[in-house]
Amino acid sequence: MGLFSKFRAKKDDGESVFTTGPILTPEQFAGVAPSGEEASDAASVQVSETASAHPVVPPAPVPPPVIPPSGAALDAQALPAIEIPPTEGEAQVSQIRGDAPRGKHARVDDLPQIASDTEKSPAHAADAEIIMPKDSGADAPVPLEAGESAEPASFEDTFFAENGFDLSDDSKHGKHRGLKIAGISAACALVVAYGVGVGVFMGHFYPNTTGAGVDLSMKTVDEASSALEANVVDYSLAVDGKDMDLVISGNDIDFSLSGDNVASKMLDKSNPWLWPYEIFQTHDVSDAYTTDFNEAKLAEICEKAISEHNETAVPTKDAKLGFVESTGKIGVVPESYGTELVPQKVVTKISDGVMRAQRKVTLDDKDVVEPRVLSTDQGLKKAAENAQKISHADVKLTINDEPVAEINAKQYAEWLTVGEDYSVSLDEGKMNDYLSDLCASFSTVGSTRTYTRPDGKVITVSGGSYGWEADTDSLLAAVKDAVANNTVGNIEVPVWQSAQVFTAPGEQDWGSRYVDVDISEQYVRFYDGGEIIWESDCITGAGYDYERITPEGVYAVTNKANNVPLRPWENGRQVEEPTYVTYWMPFVGNMIGLHDAWWQPYFGGSAYLDGLGSHGCINLPTYAAADLFNIIEIGDVVITHY
Repeated sequence: MGLFSKFRAKKDDGESVFTTGPILTPEQFAGVAPSGEEASDAASVQVSETASAHPVVPPAPVPPPVIPPSGAALDAQALPAIEIPPTEGEAQVSQIRGDAPRGKHARVDDLPQIASDTEKSPAHAADAEIIMPKDSGADAPVPLEAGESAEPASFEDTFFAENGFDLSDDSKHGKHRGLKIAGISAACALVVAYGVGVGVFMGHFYPNTTGAGVDLSMKTVDEASSALEANVVDYSLAVDGKDMDLVISGNDIDFSLSGDNVASKMLDKSNPWLWPYEIFQTHDVSDAYTTDFNEAKLAEICEKAISEHNETAVPTKDAKLGFVESTGKIGVVPESYGTELVPQKVVTKISDGVMRAQRKVTLDDKDVVEPRVLSTDQGLKKAAENAQKISHADVKLTINDEPVAEINAKQYAEWLTVGEDYSVSLDEGKMNDYLSDLCASFSTVGSTRTYTRPDGKVITVSGGSYGWEADTDSLLAAVKDAVANNTVGNIEVPVWQSAQVFTAPGEQDWGSRYVDVDISEQYVRFYDGGEIIWESDCITGAGYDYERITPEGVYAVTNKANNVPLRPWENGRQVEEPTYVTYWMPFVGNMIGLHDAWWQPYFGGSAYLDGLGSHGCINLPTYAAADLFNIIEIGDVVITHY
């Protein structure tokens, strides 16, 4: 209880005796209060030399305190001093000096205050009024101004004072002691918990820990060892990517795992002293995982598989100057990675996988032959810029009005040649080779063709002189001229020989009108529009004599004549005595053709094998040859086949 609170309590119960006395200075309040037998001497206070400027007026008997009416001005000279007797339990003030040390718990609220009309005293001193001594004058001690303090109040004092509490020193000491005990207890608990955690994680893996794909969370070394060993039962490794398909069995490479050893190494990767932080992290201790296997056997298996794979591998391509599909122009075509593997890289990658007991290893671009020229090459970029100046001609090549090729930027890109200064030009040699190959692809003379006869028989025939044959030299000159003049349009491919229809290679390039000579059937049919307009038995060249057989192929009638002498070749020389035929229709030059054979006893069947075979011509009965001669025309197709 504060000083003024005690003062108010004594005033209320009527037991206090009030006497006038000096007003105590802040230094006096800060001293030690008198107690017991010394209470009677509290009115007399000796002031030290440092406080001599303010002498204390000796106490004197005075009338009871006069309380001025409300609103009256307060005359400090007219008011008597009030002596406040000490109470039981308070310490006696033995001596107050001006430089005396301030008390530890001196408070502003315990100092005497003079209340005005507009100011209110604290709640615990609301009923007390302080009267200044009448004759104190200038020598009276000056009370502290409101808000001043002999010593800055502590946080506890301020907090409890502002919230209406007045704690004694013993209460404050008890509060501090309790906080200290609680803090020490909490610290001890933390130390114990930390030590327990260290002990646990010295023998256990942290939560969220994996190794070689195995969950090791909170496992001991023995438990981890068992899990790791169970994971490699019937171990095998599959290798894929870059068209590789290989499975390596653990038995083939003497694969094994020491679980205890590996688990111990994995646990050593953990730091138990950092467990308060590490338990919230994710851990992968696969780096400490190792297995045992026969490296020589593994290398042998891998190298054999890689060698077989590379025989059919797609090669890696360097970046180059070429046609860029996305832009439609000549530019830098980026490099591309193929599937040709680098043995050393692949063996190392597979060995690492086996060492960590991986079940699958996927090969990628890092394991194949790398390109030597990249799209970032500055010289290549400069050449691409120069290539934009190449001719912008765009011509379509046609045969029989059918488009067969196009010469444009895409084709120019194949003919480019780059100089040492990155200049770009068209290589005429490459251009000539391209056009020669193109013309060869157009030529159908002597090529193998397959067609279906109207009666349904599928026939494949090779040889002959009929078909397309392009003029390569003339085409090359025409293309060069178009490139030089930036021509845009069509160029008809010049040809030495043409056929009735232009088709893809291997297909029928004649129309529906043709003569079909079936050697195996010894029968001739003349088709027109899918219908037979003439037919007859025949005798072809002697099948038993190589020099007298009828050649296979697709031909065309070269002539029509009557009464023609035939001098066949025998034993390497021409027969001197000619044989005249009435109807001569040659198709192999002027040497082999369709004609009447009035000397043959019969036609068809196996006569050509029984000694009646011709020297290669197609022998017909005279009446049949006459009918054919009347309807066949020069240029009509004749096909001889088996």
